[in-house]
Parts: sequence; structure tokens; C-alpha cells
Amino acid sequence: MYPQTENSAQVLLTVQQVSKEFYRSFSSLLGSYNLLIKWIYVLHEKMMNNFEIPVHIYRVYQEELLTWLDNQISPSHQESDPKLPVIGISELVLPSQTFQNNRNFISRLIKETFLFDKIFRLVRLTHRQENLSIKLLNEFKRQYKRTSFRNMNQIVHPKLPIATYFLVQYPEHKVMHILRHDKSNRSMQHEDVFQKLKKLMIAINCIHMKSFAYFGIKEAEYDASCETLDRWLISLILKAPGGIPILGSLKTEGELAPWEKSVHPNLFSFVQLHLIKYFHEKQSPQNLKETALHVLNSWYEDHYPIRFQTLIQSTTFSSKLHSTHKP
Repeated sequence: MYPQTENSAQVLLTVQQVSKEFYRSFSSLLGSYNLLIKWIYVLHEKMMNNFEIPVHIYRVYQEELLTWLDNQISPSHQESDPKLPVIGISELVLPSQTFQNNRNFISRLIKETFLFDKIFRLVRLTHRQENLSIKLLNEFKRQYKRTSFRNMNQIVHPKLPIATYFLVQYPEHKVMHILRHDKSNRSMQHEDVFQKLKKLMIAINCIHMKSFAYFGIKEAEYDASCETLDRWLISLILKAPGGIPILGSLKTEGELAPWEKSVHPNLFSFVQLHLIKYFHEKQSPQNLKETALHVLNSWYEDHYPIRFQTLIQSTTFSSKLHSTHKP
């Protein structure tokens, strides 16, 4: 995937070779596509021969099949809910300028170059940094229900790496769980959940501590402020007030997943989507940093909206003033 132009919101998606070092050329893709059509055509005809279908109808069904195949590879943007293409142009929703300003402000709080590398490896952390996170992680473990998904029905979300699980005899009692990054559609292991959450909490608390002076938080309130933030994060994962959890239990009628019957298109909040992505992906210092920034941005907007925007505006103004008078 790469941009069409420098400032464009469009990207061109194509397919890599097995080595992942080069993109497939158009002629190579065309050859593979022609071969795929030939095999589909032959197999489809054999399947139709097993049914009492008049021969003159074969062509109609073949055309419908090829139209469907084209739409799977390069979906039409006229659809109400267009899919991401395998090959073709896709419009991306870019972050707003406000979001970018907020993120830049939080990023500037981080003075330590290798902070996220240290947190990722869980080395050379202060006693306070680990203690705060361990305390709330233990609280998370008490609320988190370890579930064996064996013999449970699974409904995978069509666009997100998350699934709903339930037993046939108790379909109203469901469990939401995030899938592993290996594309096996298996649920994450519980210990992986704990390790990733521990690192995320440490990262969030480390950045949050650096913001205390900006938000007028007194030293005596440092630990309490971090605990409040961590509990809010846990609630987004396990309980999600007004929404559904991404790792937790919920009760709904019938055997349908929440997204299969919800009239609300935004079933998960913005920050929950980033948490799903974080837990699902293979972990790295970069996605640890990205997720911590997204979580903190949402927290500050919800809990310090006026102060947060005032700080960002004053910081932006100072930066512009400095650049204007720079010799």
C-alpha cells in the first residue's frame, strides 16, 4: 500500500510477492487473474452440472459469479458499506488537524528517547512506574474472566480482529475476545493479554506523570490520578459504559453477535478500536507508543477538555511565534 500523491488521501493497494520484498507487476497480476478465472469457470461448470439447471442459464450464472469476484478484488465505492480492496484505490479517513495537534502536544511531553523500548522490554523501570501498573493490573485480573473457548460457537467480526463466543445451550451469555495476530482466528492467550496491558499501563502512566505540571495536578495526587486513568482504561476493555466490551462478558438475546443486529454503526468507540488493534498486533515499541498516545488523548479530552485545548493552543502559538522570530 502506498500513496498516489504526496498530499493525497488516496492509496493504491496491491499484492506483494511471496518474498514480501517486491510488489507484483501488473502483467504478473493479470496472468494470475486469468488463471484464477479459468479454474473458477471449470469448477463452477462442474458444480452446475450436478443440478438440474438449463444449459442456456449457465452463462447468466457465470456472469454473476465473475461480477462478484471482481467486486471482492476491487469493491465498488457506490456500496453503502464499501470493503477495502485487495487491488485498487481506497479513500482513507485521515486524522483531523485537532487530533494531530493534540497528539503532537502529548508527544512533546516525552523527553526520553528510548522510553518505549525500555517499557517494551520491561527493563530499567523505576519502582514507582511498575508498582502503579501492577496494582491496577491485579485489579484487572480479578475482574477478567478466564474463559475456555473450546466447544463454544464463534462469530468473527467481518472487519475487526475480534469475535463473540457463546455456548449453544446458553446463547444469551456471550464473551467478547480479541484474536491472535497469526490470522488463525483463534482467541488471544490470557497471559498475552496481561503482558500487553501491563506494558500499556506503564507507558500511559509514564507519559501522564510528565503532564501533571500542565494540568495543575499536585504531587500528593499523582498516584490517585494515575489510578483513576487506569481504571477508566480497564472499564473501556471490560465494561465499556454505553457500549460493549472488547475483552469481557455481555448478555444479549439470541445467537447473533452485537454487530449483526446493532442499529448503531459505531459499536466500538474510537479508543476501543485502537485498543483492539494494539492487542491483536504483534507487539513493538512503536504500536505501544501509538496506543498510549491515543488513550491519553481521549482521556484528556474527556476529563480536562478546556485546559487541554488551552494548552495546545498556547503551545501552537508559542511554536509559531518562535519560528517567526527565528534568525
